[in-house]
Amino acid sequence: FKYSGVIKVNNVEIIGSSDLTDDDKKTKEFLSKKYFNSLPIKVLRKMKFTSPKGNVCTCFISKEPNDLLGSMVITEINGVKTEQFVHGMPKLHYWMDYIEDIENSLQEQILEFREKLDGTNICLYKLYNPVDNKLIEIIPKTRNMPVLSPEFQELYNSIDTSKIIKYFTGDFQIHTLIFELWGDLNIHTVNYTHKLDLSLLCFYNSDLSLNFSNTKFNAPKVLGRLYKKDNIYFAKLDNAEFKSDNISSLINEIEDYFESLNNGEILSLEGAILNLKLDKATVFAKIKPPSIKEAHSLSNGISTFAIKKEVLKFFDEFGKKQATDIIENNIHTAIEYIQDNLLEEYNEKYVYLNMTSSKIEQVLLKISQRKQIDKKLLEIGEKILKENPEKHIGEIMRIFAKKYPQLKNKSEEMYNGIKELKDK
Repeated sequence: FKYSGVIKVNNVEIIGSSDLTDDDKKTKEFLSKKYFNSLPIKVLRKMKFTSPKGNVCTCFISKEPNDLLGSMVITEINGVKTEQFVHGMPKLHYWMDYIEDIENSLQEQILEFREKLDGTNICLYKLYNPVDNKLIEIIPKTRNMPVLSPEFQELYNSIDTSKIIKYFTGDFQIHTLIFELWGDLNIHTVNYTHKLDLSLLCFYNSDLSLNFSNTKFNAPKVLGRLYKKDNIYFAKLDNAEFKSDNISSLINEIEDYFESLNNGEILSLEGAILNLKLDKATVFAKIKPPSIKEAHSLSNGISTFAIKKEVLKFFDEFGKKQATDIIENNIHTAIEYIQDNLLEEYNEKYVYLNMTSSKIEQVLLKISQRKQIDKKLLEIGEKILKENPEKHIGEIMRIFAKKYPQLKNKSEEMYNGIKELKDK
């Protein structure tokens, strides 16, 4: 993280490089060797935070885009030294990176793929008293932060998590639970009709082995299954079936099918996740519609779509008010933070292009300074809402797209206006 200084965000302080002490650097070196496979210490970000129950902690979080992305070590709780490792959600890679593993797995097993939910990644972890090692708190965190922003803490609290907490507290074999917080109240690029939910993506056991499913929790919907029979690969989905003698061709057909389910700018599906259990690892392989994959290509630099995804994560992690304050008072800090996150996916030669910085600034300003919906759109929005008072915003947007295709370029403005009207 190139920012030098301390960023204070809600109940978190992000410590910049200029404020690191010699002891901090030694701690980074020690933690890197012990927990992070000797990664360069620059990828470990120091933070101080106050937990929801008031415990004051210091931690180091990894920004390296690998299996340990977002993982952290808590080194101090309420002034007492400790060493508590928390495993976060591993970095996802495209299915092409695992093509041989997929082919080998299909020799012996049926593989299922689940919906890739488009929300906010939430990791639940346990905080232990460093004196007597008793459990003192269960804390939810986003990928790059040790706790939730106030806005996301409020969203999280609106869901009944009592059964999750009870189970997690009583099962000492589970190290972390990793969920997606998704739905109409937390829309990013996919429009959902479901209001809000937590779906389990995976969990780590105390031995840090990764698992995909636990019947006690909601999980993303199974979209289909892959299998092999008589040297032919098959894919069976709810409303479609495909077959091919080549696994890559088969998955390309699935991607095209996913594309057909989306309606231009009104997305209903981001893609799917294929869960693979290999001999030495358990991995996720993502399958996405071509238009979404193309948005992440580099033919014209980093796309605005990809930048917008990272900016929305920035607002998730900092909260809208704090994020907007940072943008208004020191937008270069916000730009550097987005660039730092883009390095998880892209080479630095693309991340630090002037064109990329300019795009980031434009998107930051656009999202933080939402324009008021114009009078004509406002009237249309009010009319649709009046006729469909019980429908969620995703359903409202689909009605808008169907009735007013000539206003397709106004979809984002309409979405913001509808959201404001529903919030009143």
